[in-house]
Amino acid sequence: MKKRTKFLATAALLLAGFYCVCLCRCELLTAVHGREFEGLDLNTGLLERSDSLKVLDYSGTEASIYYVGPGRSYGNVLRFSRDTRADPWNLDGWDTVWSKSGSADGLVWPYFR
Repeated sequence: MKKRTKFLATAALLLAGFYCVCLCRCELLTAVHGREFEGLDLNTGLLERSDSLKVLDYSGTEASIYYVGPGRSYGNVLRFSRDTRADPWNLDGWDTVWSKSGSADGLVWPYFR
């Protein structure tokens, strides 16, 4: 019984540690690159100005950004790309992850909702 308890405790700690690392990575990417993507959600022509954004993934030429709508009314992940670092970001696509209206009910890693 002690082995099982130790195993479960270790597994829980590893899972919590993995989640914390993912969350810290996302927060760091947002702090470093977040300003590049402020207002780009408006360029879609479909969305209102978002209350907040989080940079989920970033490379020099591709990025995934999580935008949360006014009053937490929706959550969208927008994918951007560009050819070189000097080029502007272009919208490649988006996924509506969740919505208060009930049209989407998904999760986004690592923020869930």
